[in-house]
Amino acid sequence: MKFKIFLMLFILFSINIINSSINIKFNDSIKYYNNSDYKNALSYYLDILKSGYDNFEINYNIGCCYYKLNEIGKARFYFERSLIYKPFDSDLNHNLKVIYNKLVKNQDNNEQIIINSRILYLIPINVVILINIILSIIAVILLTLLYNFYSYRKLILIFLATVIFFILIFTFYNIFQYKNIKDQKLIITKKNANVYLTPNENETIILTLEEGYSNKVYGELNYFIKTKFNDGLTGWIKKEDLIYKP
Repeated sequence: MKFKIFLMLFILFSINIINSSINIKFNDSIKYYNNSDYKNALSYYLDILKSGYDNFEINYNIGCCYYKLNEIGKARFYFERSLIYKPFDSDLNHNLKVIYNKLVKNQDNNEQIIINSRILYLIPINVVILINIILSIIAVILLTLLYNFYSYRKLILIFLATVIFFILIFTFYNIFQYKNIKDQKLIITKKNANVYLTPNENETIILTLEEGYSNKVYGELNYFIKTKFNDGLTGWIKKEDLIYKP
């Protein structure tokens, strides 16, 4: 018993040390950013992200650093990741519109990304999960009442059917949220990135993409990422020319 208590205390102590270290890095990042030292600020923010702290503030600040360093493609990537957490944030939406204006091409399609995120993440993922848990508990309670209060059977069945309906609605909503997160997306980070017919840089170049271009990932092989275009054409892009979440 004592061992378990000591072990728990050790774990809690370790977590506090880690959180303290993260807070120090985060505060140092802010200082670097305010002093216009965007490279060091970015380095600290990326370290925090690699530590598993994936939230709005980290992604948004990384996006700001990349923007200040004039790396528009990477800035777009992290700003759009921020939409998962706060799709209605006014500063985020302003920054994305600035970036979309710089990209010029397909501005309407880019604006649609913000609209879609607002629909998908109108209710945060964690809140949707919590609602489903609560509704499931209510459903179990209603099932119990159904067998114990037969005289109220019809009324209980109506409530139960309503609860099950909302469980299904929120479950599908949650599935769409996770599907959107899991869908891999690439963004070009090089000024001009070549698209090859096969995953080989000695192969034929079928087209060239500008920095900030976005598309879905359809596969990867060695140092290349596979993508598809609206006309059905399939091509391969060097990993070093883009950013994506594996």
